[in-house]
Amino acid sequence: MEDKNKETIQYFLTLGATGFGGPVALAAMMQNELVEKRNWISREEFDQAFPLIKSMPGALAFQTAVYLGFRYGGISCAILAGICLVLPAALMMIALAHFGHYFNQSIWVESLLIGFQSGAMALIALACLQLAKPFKNEIRFWIFCCFAFVLAYFHLPEPLVIISFGLASILISKMKVQPTFKVIPLFELVLIGLMAGAFVFGTGLAALPWLEKKFVFDHQWLSQAEFLQAVAFGQMTPGPVLVTMTYLGYKLAGLTGAIFATIAIFIPGFIHMTTWFPKAVRSLSKKTWVRSFSIGAIAAVVGSLVMISVRLFPHLPDFGKVIFSMMILLLFVFQKIPSWAVILISGAVGMSVPILS
Repeated sequence: MEDKNKETIQYFLTLGATGFGGPVALAAMMQNELVEKRNWISREEFDQAFPLIKSMPGALAFQTAVYLGFRYGGISCAILAGICLVLPAALMMIALAHFGHYFNQSIWVESLLIGFQSGAMALIALACLQLAKPFKNEIRFWIFCCFAFVLAYFHLPEPLVIISFGLASILISKMKVQPTFKVIPLFELVLIGLMAGAFVFGTGLAALPWLEKKFVFDHQWLSQAEFLQAVAFGQMTPGPVLVTMTYLGYKLAGLTGAIFATIAIFIPGFIHMTTWFPKAVRSLSKKTWVRSFSIGAIAAVVGSLVMISVRLFPHLPDFGKVIFSMMILLLFVFQKIPSWAVILISGAVGMSVPILS
């Protein structure tokens, strides 16, 4: 068992520190190394489990890591896999949050950050396309997207919309139809993280509308510009995108807030992957309603992500909007470009603005 623990620590610390590219890319790296090369689980079991993990709420890459660790070495490897995947990025986010107020003192750094933010928004747009792709021929998916877009404008609770749309899709399928720390209650911060981790479907990016609603609109803890900066750093660092919550927690309540927020948003997925989910994989993979639920749930996610892009776009300066448009075009032409490259290119273009002006 000690050898398995050691192997788990080594692999997931490395992946957490160097694994850029987003949740799907991280999951593909795990499949290639742990399933194809090391045989932690069979290819057949992975093919059965992975579509179901994608249908679960929470962070896709984190939950895939926990599931693989659990199947390889039990609860100890599951714990180590989850912690080691998240830890490098979480530490980076704490450092960025701590020194972030220095960034705004330089026009060069400010332009760099605006570039990062523009690139992050382009990646959100790309995520909408990636999430929608499996359901592009489903008419009900696009109908649900339109409704979700409208409901997101009125800030309806994200988990409620997602679950409701998922259940509605099942019913339709059955019918044969197609830098100053603000004083906040730590309990409330943890509750927001738990809700995002437990009920938001569609990879870590899907949690952004829920987090924006809570942090920016409901409690006004952060401005939209500050929230967009957190999203950009979450895209820029390796590991799961939901380490954005680490940054948000630190900005609100320091190191304690960062730790509690990180644990809260990842713990629901960890519980799922180490309790009932492994036993249910074979049974659920054969149920037709799983895909039906996914159609409604992912449609709600896509609609909400589009709305968050619409709301954040006006907060970019003019040259940031130009960078955003450039990155959309770049992603359209070169669809396999990694997310970290998009962020760095956006930042470089942003830094060039003071020189040209």
